[in-house]
Amino acid sequence: INDPTVIMLFAIAKDKEKKERLKLVRMIHLWRFRERQIRECAYRIDLTYGKTLTAFGQDITGMGLPLLQAMEDDEKCPEHLREVSRGYTFNAMVPVAVQEDYVSEVGGKMVDQYGNMVKIERDKWTGKDRYISQQTMIEASTRHLRNFVDSGYLLLPMHQGLIKDMQGETEQRVRAMGAAHLRKKPSAFHMLDAMRAMAMGYWSGEVEEYVLQGPHEIVKDIAVDLRPGIGGGMELS
Repeated sequence: INDPTVIMLFAIAKDKEKKERLKLVRMIHLWRFRERQIRECAYRIDLTYGKTLTAFGQDITGMGLPLLQAMEDDEKCPEHLREVSRGYTFNAMVPVAVQEDYVSEVGGKMVDQYGNMVKIERDKWTGKDRYISQQTMIEASTRHLRNFVDSGYLLLPMHQGLIKDMQGETEQRVRAMGAAHLRKKPSAFHMLDAMRAMAMGYWSGEVEEYVLQGPHEIVKDIAVDLRPGIGGGMELS
C-alpha cells in the first residue's frame, strides 16, 4: 500500500491536578506494508490491550475499505476487535449534537453557528430535548477534535509532524472534502485522519444510538414479473 498507514493509541490519563485528559500514548507508521501485515498489527494491538481497547476507528474512504472487509472475513481476527471496530467514509453524513446557545433561526429554520441545519430530538434515556445537526464525517470529526482541544481535554502531543498536520488543515478544505463525492481522498494529513477516526470512535455510541432511533423506512423489495410479455418480460407487477 503506497499511502502510509498511521495507527494511534489514545488513553485517558490523569494530569498533576488529577484531571482526566486524553493522551496519545503510541503512534505507529506503516510504510509500504502489505494489507495482511497491517491487519496483523491491528490484531496484536487488540490481543495486547484486550477489553481496555474500547474503540477502533478506521478511515475507509480509500484503501481502508478492503482492509476493514478483510478483517471482518478473517478467521484469525479477534472477535473483540470486530466488535469495537468502526469504519467511516469522510463524506458520510453523521449526527452531531449542538449546544442550544449556538442555535439561531434563519428564514424560519434552525441553524448552528456554522450554518448547518438543526433539528430537535428527544433523548429516550433522559427525556430531554437535544439539538442535532447532520454533518459529513470529516466535518464532524474535525469539530470533535476542536472541542477536545478547546476544552483542554486533549493533551496536545509534542510531535512536530502531528502539529504540522493540525495547523496545516483548513476549514475550507474540510468543507470541500465533505461536499465532494470523491472515491479516493488525496494523500495528505494521514496523522490527522487517524485522530479523526479516533474522535468518531470515541463518540460512536452516541452516533449509533441516534441511528437506531426510529422510525426509519425499511428497504422494500420490488416485485418483477419475469414472464414473457410486453417490454421484454420485465414489467413491474
